[in-house]
Amino acid sequence: IDAPAVDAPRKQIKRPAFLEKKPRRKAEPKKPEAPVEPVEEDFASQCRDQLIQLYERYNPDKVKDVDDLLHKYAGREPLLISAVEAKYSGAQGVPLFKDEALVRAGAELVEREAEAREAELMAARERAEAAEAACLEDGVDLEEAVAAV
Repeated sequence: IDAPAVDAPRKQIKRPAFLEKKPRRKAEPKKPEAPVEPVEEDFASQCRDQLIQLYERYNPDKVKDVDDLLHKYAGREPLLISAVEAKYSGAQGVPLFKDEALVRAGAELVEREAEAREAELMAARERAEAAEAACLEDGVDLEEAVAAV
């Protein structure tokens, strides 16, 4: 079949969105990293040096225990140094524990309560002894007096 070629306009078909070409993003140039300043000494080693100086000055036998102390009080080095300074210089230092004042107050309260209980027991004993003496003077049988109470 020989058909003549027809120059008819072609129908435009819309392309699906996922097939559309997206403009490529250009890679962002890498930012140069900030130069790292060398740290002369870290905080822990400064605290260690300070403790060693204190102990060399006041109690040289304790120098060997510095590393154990720093491990035990890790994160509280300034408080440790303050406590050691206060101990050897005689000055009032920062408490080694955050709630040291509360612990002391609690211990004093417990001590006062124990003293009050002891005083109460002594008073009760004295009253019992006085009642027993009164019963004996009056000739009352102790078992009858106790049963009556």
